[in-house]
Amino acid sequence: MADIVEAFSEEEDSNDELFSPEQLEKYKQAYDLSYKYGEKKLREQGAQERQTIEKGSQEQRKTEQQQESRDNAQARRAYKF
Repeated sequence: MADIVEAFSEEEDSNDELFSPEQLEKYKQAYDLSYKYGEKKLREQGAQERQTIEKGSQEQRKTEQQQESRDNAQARRAYKF
């Protein structure tokens, strides 16, 4: 198990030597930009999903109120007889 950890740590050390500090900085900037874009996209999707859920809930409440009104009207008419 220790050999695997050492192999990965040696690999990480050698990767640092492959890139210059300028290249690493450009990579970091590109990563930050893509992360912010992905985060923005997820937030937009979440907002859209919440709107969809809210719209469905409002329609369901409206339908329930209409059914309740209909049921009450039927009960009142049936009580008269």
